Amino acid sequence: MLNIHYEHNMELLDKCKRLHDYAYFVGEVNGNIGKGYSLEKAVEPAMDKCEDNDVLTDIIGKHRSEVFHMLLFDKKLYEQGLREEGREEGKLTERAEVIIELLEDIGEPSDTLKDIIMEQTDMQTLREWFKVARRAHSIEHFEEQIGFVSRR
Repeated sequence: MLNIHYEHNMELLDKCKRLHDYAYFVGEVNGNIGKGYSLEKAVEPAMDKCEDNDVLTDIIGKHRSEVFHMLLFDKKLYEQGLREEGREEGKLTERAEVIIELLEDIGEPSDTLKDIIMEQTDMQTLREWFKVARRAHSIEHFEEQIGFVSRR
């Protein structure tokens, strides 16, 4: 995965003008949002700045309204995705915390083990670890069952 935000990975952006211009435009919109503008208010000055600097003029000049509406539509889809991602992340965090609580009932899990549990992003793995934690009679037994080798 490559970071194509403007001023990051400029070597790549310099190789492709369209990608460079897109990153510049998105950077301008995000910069305006960072100044406190709503998305609706951030897009127009970004498009103006792009036109002033010969960035995406072929697209913005001919399709200004479509660009504006596309960004608003994309924002709604993006926010919906963030909400769904947040719910899933919350479920993962909750499950990981329950596993740690179960382990604390039988001993003191190391910070490393806690970190590994909290950083797990696969719900099926967390479900399996939960079952193991319920049956574990010691932290070492849990670690052995999930294949974790501690460096004590």
